[in-house]
Amino acid sequence: MTVYDWPAVLRPNHSTIPVLERNNASAGVSVTGMERLLATDAGRWRYGFRVPVRNREQVLSWRALMALTEGRTFMLRVPVCDSLNDPAYKIRSAISRANPFGIPHGDGGMHDDGAGYALSLVNGTVAATANAGATSISVTMPVGLAPQPGHFFSDGDRLYTVKTATLTSGTTYALTFLPRLRVQIPVGHDVSFDRLFCVMRIASEDMLQVEQELRRFSELSLSFTEALV
Repeated sequence: MTVYDWPAVLRPNHSTIPVLERNNASAGVSVTGMERLLATDAGRWRYGFRVPVRNREQVLSWRALMALTEGRTFMLRVPVCDSLNDPAYKIRSAISRANPFGIPHGDGGMHDDGAGYALSLVNGTVAATANAGATSISVTMPVGLAPQPGHFFSDGDRLYTVKTATLTSGTTYALTFLPRLRVQIPVGHDVSFDRLFCVMRIASEDMLQVEQELRRFSELSLSFTEALV
């Protein structure tokens, strides 16, 4: 199944915190008011953001995206915004103050839309192969950057959240996380703690309609659910 990248020109200005919707079942509430709830460690991510649509380029980009994906039929590689909470947020803040529009080209120039490059500062290297279905992994981090419970990381197009982080040696940490690994991560592979992505679908066809006032900009308000295939 084809996966399409979220267009860079459609930049979110507000986002929700990703929530892992768990699969659970209940036998109901007893006459005493007690309830026994069973839950699995499976589930899928739910996430959302708002995107301002201010100009012709953004309108056409949205239309083209909907034509390519055929609404909810195909999948999107959605960026997950969490730059204020990742392990390198202090370093990123300093870089942003020095380069508020992003890192320029070597000659000092920017891209056509006026933006520069965004740097990935926190890639952790997997120290031992983790098989699909695992809920723990060993990761060697850059010096001075430590994972903490609550941090997100992504392996390519799949998102995970750290439950526990234990320093084992040097800059290597043993992590537990949710959900279970969607696919195997081999030793030597990098996972990212600051460039986060998740393969998702738009949650509802009702969100695809954009109201645009003449000579004014509009705003997309979208919710996504993780696409599991």
